[in-house]
Amino acid sequence: MKDNLSLIIRYYQEVDAKNIDMVLDMFHEDAHYVRAEKTIHGKPALKEFYTKERKLNGHHILTKNYKLQNMIVIEGVFEGINGKNENVDIGFADFFEIQNHQIIRRNTYLSRGSAVVQ
Repeated sequence: MKDNLSLIIRYYQEVDAKNIDMVLDMFHEDAHYVRAEKTIHGKPALKEFYTKERKLNGHHILTKNYKLQNMIVIEGVFEGINGKNENVDIGFADFFEIQNHQIIRRNTYLSRGSAVVQ
């Protein structure tokens, strides 16, 4: 069985490289992603988010991780440029629920609110 933490580390690598098809393959068909004030449900909505709505360019620095049964929690910092062409350096905490080696739920909490990642 593959390690859930390895899946999540690879997720961040693929997001940073903008390999959206690889990112989407990591999600369950019925996945939920709660990101600040927005909830995204299902792969079609996730594809819309990653291809059209997510305007960040940069990289994630993962500083801590916690494994709890079928859940992985990641703390880190995203450094890059947002959709307004502003430099951003924002702390985050992501909670991933894994089912059959796919992400079924993700919750993201941002240290400075969602406006900075627009």
